Amino acid sequence: MSALHEPCFANAEVGLAGKEAVMAWRILEGMHNGIDLSGLNVVLALQSKKALRFQGIEGAGDVRSVILADETAIGPRRAALIDFAKAHAGTAGATVVRIDGAPITMS
Repeated sequence: MSALHEPCFANAEVGLAGKEAVMAWRILEGMHNGIDLSGLNVVLALQSKKALRFQGIEGAGDVRSVILADETAIGPRRAALIDFAKAHAGTAGATVVRIDGAPITMS
């Protein structure tokens, strides 16, 4: 009689999961590029080709992002808020494929 062997699926998702992340900033007060961003919020959602947990964003390969900018930011404030998110997101801010305005509330 032969023994029945079941495959082991421990850590089976390594390299498959963990390819998405969200970064969010609630700016209580401050300026970026000479523009006051006080009271604004911005969210950056990203997806990568490789799992983020081993290399982090810098080693994740092809990273694409979407920015949700506070809908109350218009004109130069909106542009500065978007630039702030790109600048502070590192590699994740390099390839932004979409930018939308949205009502954003954080606490």
